[in-house]
Amino acid sequence: MDQTFNYWHNSSLFPKYFLLFRWSKELGLIKKLSFARDRLEPHLAHGRMLMAKVICLTSILDDIYDSYGTLIEELLLLTDAMQRWDIVEVEGLPEYMKTYFMVLSDTIKEFEDMLLDGQKSYFVQYLKEEIKTIAKVYLKEAEYWCNEGHIPTLQDHLQVSIISSGTSLLICGFFLCMRDIATQDTFDWLASYPKIIEASAMITRLMGDISSHEFEENWQHVACTVRCYMEEYGVSKEMARKKLREMVDTAWKVMNEEWIKTTQIPLQLLAVPFRVCA
Repeated sequence: MDQTFNYWHNSSLFPKYFLLFRWSKELGLIKKLSFARDRLEPHLAHGRMLMAKVICLTSILDDIYDSYGTLIEELLLLTDAMQRWDIVEVEGLPEYMKTYFMVLSDTIKEFEDMLLDGQKSYFVQYLKEEIKTIAKVYLKEAEYWCNEGHIPTLQDHLQVSIISSGTSLLICGFFLCMRDIATQDTFDWLASYPKIIEASAMITRLMGDISSHEFEENWQHVACTVRCYMEEYGVSKEMARKKLREMVDTAWKVMNEEWIKTTQIPLQLLAVPFRVCA
């Protein structure tokens, strides 16, 4: 998720985003050319901005578990408070964690308000569950991989790290932004973690690790999939990257197969996992 975070976290993008909307509107080509689609979809702008906030806040949460939660006891308290999602629960947290949770809670409330008119605010519960899940896997990484310096097998790593990639959370957020076509069946399908979502998350995780391996090796606590493969199979960095790229190719094949097989989900929504990992 790091590359996505860096992209959205660049604040200079936001004024450009709105200038682009204004330019598109003033140009007037969409009205003059009735066959052309308005790809900027201004009615989805608020949802996109809220999703950008969620991405940034999830990035901060990752940093809390990686760097600022110096005591596992504090991280346990934060994780428990997030599972309960109760403002009262955060009173016993350190001030920086309390501040974080309050901002996150307010942002999720914005999503609920956005969906209130369409009587779909309960869909936000699915996003909450995604955030709760990612908090739990961040804790697991902190407990077993970071503090103990443990290098897991590749399979053990991926069981956790494809979730901590945040792919499923991102897709859930984008589904909320596409509320006109997303239904409860859509979110139930996403919550079942189908193969196309798992494959998208696999691609995101592996490609992120392949590209950022050199940088993350400077962080003593990080054991990425490249390093896990090297340690488990006793191969060079170059060979590990080659094998992981082969796994990426396999995941793309799974996604293409599932695109053909999955008929119960609108194509506009089914395209989201492809856009997230592309």
